[in-house]
Amino acid sequence: MAGGRSDPAEVSAPGVLDRLGRGLRSPLLQAVVFYVLFVAVALPLRSFGVKGGPLLLGAAMMTLFSLANPISLIFVPRFWLNLLLSIVVWFVLFFAIVGTIATAGQIREEGMVFLTAFMLFPFTLLTAGIIRFIRRRKAAT
Repeated sequence: MAGGRSDPAEVSAPGVLDRLGRGLRSPLLQAVVFYVLFVAVALPLRSFGVKGGPLLLGAAMMTLFSLANPISLIFVPRFWLNLLLSIVVWFVLFFAIVGTIATAGQIREEGMVFLTAFMLFPFTLLTAGIIRFIRRRKAAT
């Protein structure tokens, strides 16, 4: 190791996977991954003329984010900061997905499919907080 840099041959796969796992705990990075996946699948759906496909896909992505993000919050070191960041990122992701869908036309009553994600996210955040509290109490004893 010369000059503080490690040799690329010395970088092990578990070390890289560990850093990737820590990075995926970031709410912002999670939202970017979900949005990129949404766009990658929604654009072909739109080009093939699947009516309502991008809307249902967007609702599914928001619902999955509403489940996955609070689960990752259980394991982050700064829970309250990441909780606030998750709430802000959730709304940014929601408006990004809805804005992308709205480019194809107006969203009317079909937009009600997003209610599942709206109702699920606060519940999963509360559940993550309770689980984190219980884990910390057990660790302290």
